Amino acid sequence: MLYFPDDISDAMTVCALRFDGYRYEEDSGLSTPDATGASLRGLIEPVVETLVFHADDNANFAVFFGLQRYLHKWGGEYCTKYSEEHIAYDWLFLHLYRKDVPDAFRHSEYYIRWRREYEERQEEIAGFVRNSFRRRGRGAKIVI
Repeated sequence: MLYFPDDISDAMTVCALRFDGYRYEEDSGLSTPDATGASLRGLIEPVVETLVFHADDNANFAVFFGLQRYLHKWGGEYCTKYSEEHIAYDWLFLHLYRKDVPDAFRHSEYYIRWRREYEERQEEIAGFVRNSFRRRGRGAKIVI
């Protein structure tokens, strides 16, 4: 089974959450009153299925945010690194880690934490994520 050290997983989480996906969802008119975060699915599914990013990086940040929430909170906790969701999450990290989050969508706590704890190590973290794509064979997509 492919293993990510806790600090790499934490860095990726902080990188994703520095973008306030809930604010994006609300400002973009995607939100619904009964299901915060659920409307991001329309942005997430095409990226997971095709690994083709949106032309707008705010939408890509929203997908990265939504995948982090899904994989660690909203029901995808049993997905392995071989799942399409984790692969898309890793690709999005590599696409976005050097990009600054627009002021309008910065989550101040995570943005500051990224800059303080991980920004200087971002290339080391990205190198680890890039090397994770050297997966051999096929693994289970979920842990049963």
